[in-house]
Amino acid sequence: MKLSKFNIEKILDEGLLIYNSYSSGVLFLNEEYKEAYYAIKNQNFYKEDLVNELKKGSMLVEDNMDEIGSIKFNNNLIRSNENSLSLTLAPTMECNFACPYCFEEGYRHNKMTPIVEKKVIDFIKNDFENKERLDICWYGGEPLMGLKSIINITKALWEIPRLKENYSADIVTNGFYLNRKNALILKELGIKRAQITLDGPPDIHDTRRVPQNGRPTFESIMNNIQEVCGIINISIRVNVDKSNISRVVEILDILDDRGLKNKVGFYIASVDDTMDENPNPLCFNDKEFSYEEIEFYIAALKKGYNLINVPGQLLGVCGAVSLNSYVIDPLGDLYKCWDEIGRKEFSVGNVFKGPEFNSVLSNYLNYEAISDEKCIDCAVLPACMGGCPNINIRTKTRRCSSILYNAEKVMELLYTNS
Repeated sequence: MKLSKFNIEKILDEGLLIYNSYSSGVLFLNEEYKEAYYAIKNQNFYKEDLVNELKKGSMLVEDNMDEIGSIKFNNNLIRSNENSLSLTLAPTMECNFACPYCFEEGYRHNKMTPIVEKKVIDFIKNDFENKERLDICWYGGEPLMGLKSIINITKALWEIPRLKENYSADIVTNGFYLNRKNALILKELGIKRAQITLDGPPDIHDTRRVPQNGRPTFESIMNNIQEVCGIINISIRVNVDKSNISRVVEILDILDDRGLKNKVGFYIASVDDTMDENPNPLCFNDKEFSYEEIEFYIAALKKGYNLINVPGQLLGVCGAVSLNSYVIDPLGDLYKCWDEIGRKEFSVGNVFKGPEFNSVLSNYLNYEAISDEKCIDCAVLPACMGGCPNINIRTKTRRCSSILYNAEKVMELLYTNS
C-alpha cells in the first residue's frame, strides 16, 4: 500500500489533518494515529484500523495503483458518456438588466420563435431516444422573460413518459421575475433549483445589477427569495471583485434579518473576464480570490453560517468538453460553452441540421485536461482538472481552483468548526 499523491497534510498542535482531493475526505489524526500515519508513509508499520480509514477516503491506495492513469481514464469515460443528454437552453437572450460586466452585451437576440421551439423539441427527442437521462439548465439573457418557451418545450418533452421520469432541471435567473406565481409554474415543470445572483448589499447591488430603467432591484429580488424559498431550492451566488468584496458579508446579516438563514444556499464567485482579451484590473487572479474566499468563510462562521466548501473530484471537467452536452441559443444555434453563446463564430451547428464537427467542436472534444506537467504533479488535480477549458483553449493558460492555495486553511476551518 502507498499514500495517495492527492493527500494534503496540515500539522496541528494536537495532531494531523489530511485532505484528499479525489474523495474530498478530511480526516483528523491524534498524536497516536499521526505517528502511525508517518509509519505508513515510511512503510515501517501498518496500523489496521488506520489503514481501513485511509482506504475509505482514498488516502491509501494499492502499490500498483496508477492514480494519474485512473483519472485520465475516468475523465474520458465521463466525457464520452452516451447515457445522458445535458443541455443549457436559453429561451431568450433578452434581459431586463444591463450589468456592466455581462459577457453577453451586444450579443442579444429575440425570444425563441415557435419554429425554433419545435426544432429544439425535435432535437432533444431524437437525441434522447437511446439515452437514459436528460438534464436541462434554463439560461439567458433572463430566462424568465422567455417563460412561455420554457413551458412549451417542457410540456412537449413530457409527452414522452420515459423522458419525464428521467428528467431534471434548474434555472439561472437574476431573480427579478421569480415571484410566487412563476415559482409555482417552474415547480410544476420539474425545475427544482434556482440560482440567483446578488452583487452585495443594496447600495452596491443596485449600481451593478441594474435594470434597463435604472431603478433599484435588490429589494424586489430579496422579497422574491423570501416568497419562493419554500417552493424551489434557492442558491444565491454573489459576484465578487476588488470593488465589492469587503461588503459581501453584509448580505448574511440581511438574510438573517429576513429569516432566511440556512434556508437558502450561498456562495461567492469571482467575476471573470473569460472573453475579454484585456484583463480587468478589478478582477481577482486565482490566488487573490483564494485568500478572499477564506476571509469570507471566517466572517460567515462568526455569524453562524457554515458555508465552507471542500471540493470533490471534478473528473468530467465541464459540459463544454463532453460529448452529449450543448448550449442552445434562441436562434437554435448550438454551442459547447455558455460563455460563447450568441457568438456565431463559436457555433457548432444548430437544431435544424444538427451538430457539425468544425474546429470549435474538435477543440473541445479533443481537449486534454491533463497534459500540463504542473497539473500532473499537483495534489489538487482531481478537484481542479486544469481549470476552465475555454480559457485554456483560447489563451493556453491554466486557471487553478482556489483549493490549490487555501486547502490547508479550509481543512483547519472545517476541523475547528465541526
